[in-house]
Amino acid sequence: MIARLSPLFGLSLLVLAAACSQPAGSPSQASRPANSGGVGVVDLDAVAKAIGKDLAMSAEAEQKVAQLNQELVQLQGAMNRHLAGKRDELGEDLTDAQKRQLLVAKAKLESQYRDKKAIAERKFARYKQELVEQFREETKPILREVATRRGLSIVIPKNDALLLTVANEVDLTDDVVLEIRKLQPALGEERAPAPLGETAARD
Repeated sequence: MIARLSPLFGLSLLVLAAACSQPAGSPSQASRPANSGGVGVVDLDAVAKAIGKDLAMSAEAEQKVAQLNQELVQLQGAMNRHLAGKRDELGEDLTDAQKRQLLVAKAKLESQYRDKKAIAERKFARYKQELVEQFREETKPILREVATRRGLSIVIPKNDALLLTVANEVDLTDDVVLEIRKLQPALGEERAPAPLGETAARD
C-alpha cells in the first residue's frame, strides 16, 4: 500500500517578485514600514496552518491515498484469483515443470503489482505537489499586495536552515493571514484560527 502522507507539505519553495508601486488604500494595522525595493519573508506553512488550509490539503491527500490503495487492493485480488485459477487448471498432483510454471506466473504477477504500485506512488506524489502549487498560486496575489504595501520588491520563503534571523519589519506572514481571512472569513470548525503573531512568538 501507499505510505501515509507526512502532515507537513513543505510550502516554502516560492520566490515572488512584487510590484513596487503603492496601491490605493491604507495598509493593514499589522503592516510595518520597510525600505522600498527590499526583500520580504513569508512562512507559507504557518499561513496554511493559521487558515486551516493544511487540514484541507491533508484531507484531500488522504482521500487520494485511499482511492489509490483501493485500486491496488482490487488489482491484487484480481491477480490472486488469476493465479488460483491457473493452479486449479493444473490439478492436484503437479509435476516439477508445472510447479516451476506456477512460480514463474506468480513472479510475473508480483512484478506487475510492484510496477503498478510504483505508478500509484508517483501519481500520489504529483497530486500532493499539485495541491501545494494550487495553494501557492492562490496566495501569490495576496503576497504581492502585502509586499507592495510594505514597499518590498521580492518575497522569499522563510527557511530556518538558510535565514538565521528575520526582522519583524519584513516578515509578511501575519499580514498575509489577515488578508486571507478577510477573503475567507469562514474557516470551518476543524481548527480554530491561530492568533496573529503566534509564528513570530515561536521564532
